[in-house]
Amino acid sequence: MKGTIFPWAALTRLQAPKFFSDMMESVIGAAFLDCGGSIPVVRDILVRLGIMPLLEHIVLDNVDVLHPVSRLSMWAQKHDKEIQYDSRRVEGKAICTILVDGKEEVTVSDEWRGKPSQDEVKFAAAEMAIKQFKLRNDGVSYDVLKKKKASKQKKKKQKQKKDS
Repeated sequence: MKGTIFPWAALTRLQAPKFFSDMMESVIGAAFLDCGGSIPVVRDILVRLGIMPLLEHIVLDNVDVLHPVSRLSMWAQKHDKEIQYDSRRVEGKAICTILVDGKEEVTVSDEWRGKPSQDEVKFAAAEMAIKQFKLRNDGVSYDVLKKKKASKQKKKKQKQKKDS
């Protein structure tokens, strides 16, 4: 709830079964239909479940939700680079090495805990490469954008508090 970057690798580490998100989707959809499409009722349910505060944090605090693999891929396309992910399992470890134009740039390894651990190290390696290459600011001044949005967001938060 306080971070500025969505924790893709950490969430993958949880290895939550997909049926949990399917259940939440079904409950929210059923509530929407049952209440005749009342947005305030559904919003109240989302608040009680803790989903709405998270969504508000993501939107109002400009949380970076772009997946690290996507960000790295976009950077590679923009700068005519070739990205390769060398993912492997060696002696009880999941390992991912990122190569840029054939040169090893980042390697991440962690304990093998099944197939999801391979995705986790891939996402962690991509996140490490993003930090190493300083890609969060590649061509965009986020500080300037945040300052411009800050006054709008502050006013929006105040209005939401009054409406609640």
